[in-house]
Amino acid sequence: MKCLKCFNEDLKKPKANKLPDMLSHLANYTICRDCEDRLESARNNYMQHSDYYKKTQAAYRSELRSQYINRVIADNSSLKPSDIPKELTVAKRQHLKMKRLLKEE
Repeated sequence: MKCLKCFNEDLKKPKANKLPDMLSHLANYTICRDCEDRLESARNNYMQHSDYYKKTQAAYRSELRSQYINRVIADNSSLKPSDIPKELTVAKRQHLKMKRLLKEE
């Protein structure tokens, strides 16, 4: 069986996965143990530092940083946050500031 992540042949016996009918075309694929270990390591690392990520994102929101604003603009479009021009970021920042002021009143 081939690994879905690295596309190498998994020589070790893979875990048996029960797939729904819609995913039956993936029956000959699996995730090898090496990739699974890396995924588990990344998951654990994120969980250990999740408070940091939450605080960082809250700071971006409260300070209306460019990263946050670009992500807000790109959420409902096919654009990437890096594709958004600075002028649009500045305009959206002013829009969000006005919305915050109106909400406070």
